[in-house]
Amino acid sequence: MNGAGVEADAVELRSDEMARGERYETSVLDPPAFSKNRASLVGATRGYRDVNLHAMKLLSRGGLLYTASCSYHLTKPLFLEMLRDAAAASGRRMILRGDTGQPRDHPEVVTIPETGYLKGEMHEAADRAELSAADNRRRKRTRERPERVVGCRSHSAGTGPHNDRTPSRATGA
Repeated sequence: MNGAGVEADAVELRSDEMARGERYETSVLDPPAFSKNRASLVGATRGYRDVNLHAMKLLSRGGLLYTASCSYHLTKPLFLEMLRDAAAASGRRMILRGDTGQPRDHPEVVTIPETGYLKGEMHEAADRAELSAADNRRRKRTRERPERVVGCRSHSAGTGPHNDRTPSRATGA
């Protein structure tokens, strides 16, 4: 990476970048809260999906996408479902490398659900061959279960971001 960055409105930028065949090694999406109330959730989810879909398409192979949401009504399970839908629509194999939540200065109080509004995910774009080879090496080396994958329908029972309740962790490739 040459260190040059682009700060722009993702909706305006994506069409031009895709038409020119641009690819990025890293993309950070930090959109405003698209859903201010429950009634706007369907449209907001569509907006988040579209922004993430285009970011996934613009990633180079092995590129990293960090995406976040501060919409309380877009729960963590809905956020992950939206990301799976975007990954499937993009045709990319997206590996979940880590997730984030509330920082210490914005604690999530378990008895006040509204305080749990920040969520973020780090994903890596990989093709099937890279994923299979990496998974085989990792399994042999650590004897752990394979990485959680977004956008893949061949999860073993009990794994995957939609039903995995293990503590958050970021892993290297």
